[in-house]
Amino acid sequence: MQSRVPRKSPAKLRGSGKKVQEMPKVDETEKRLIRVLRRVIGPKVNLTRTKLGLESMKMLEVVIAVENEFEITFPEDAPLGKVTASLRSLKQYVKKLLVEAG
Repeated sequence: MQSRVPRKSPAKLRGSGKKVQEMPKVDETEKRLIRVLRRVIGPKVNLTRTKLGLESMKMLEVVIAVENEFEITFPEDAPLGKVTASLRSLKQYVKKLLVEAG
């Protein structure tokens, strides 16, 4: 019979009584987008910010890198400012394109 090892609850910091906010689960699409963004923008890019704040040339670099990574094509009329505004908006748009591509 195996003895059970007591597990500490990850919901609280030891000794502080404060709850720790659990990290949201990251799906494969988001992992790939994070790699692309770090490659194009730089490894120190803060992806936890609400807005990425990209200039137009960086936006285009991101779009081209994402197209290559996912083998998709952004439509010519795609609202690139909105799409590349944040990791969240980029992920939503890429998932939409992937579904449409079948």
